Amino acid sequence: MSGTGGPLSSEDVGYVIDGLVDDRQPVRLTEVAAELGVSPRTVQRAMAGDRDAFSRRHDESRLYVAAHGLVIKRASVREAGELAGFRTTSHFCAAFKARFGVSPGRFRAAAFDNEPSTSEIASRMTREGLELFEELLDDRGY
Repeated sequence: MSGTGGPLSSEDVGYVIDGLVDDRQPVRLTEVAAELGVSPRTVQRAMAGDRDAFSRRHDESRLYVAAHGLVIKRASVREAGELAGFRTTSHFCAAFKARFGVSPGRFRAAAFDNEPSTSEIASRMTREGLELFEELLDDRGY
């Protein structure tokens, strides 16, 4: 499955997860397995060196979907959390802030400032949050 024709690797799985994230959809183990043409257990074994890798990638994809909803779809914080599959708004807000350094409400507000690149809110974002923020603004045509 790997680029060298060898066994499935965690990099192969990550590549598929990234592709599914690009489709703005939450990632599920069964979908990754189907995309790779293997069983879900094979995907789990490929990531066995890091037991939490799939879970982290899944959480990352959910937060990416939520950020996309906040900035591109202009979803409310509650709607973005639901869109990304979070059961509660409070869990979504805590996960978002832990990952990106600002609350989803502030992230969304910064996207709609007149000059979002100089926003004080953007200066509080984690590096990853700022990179995602800038990518989403590019998608919007800023």
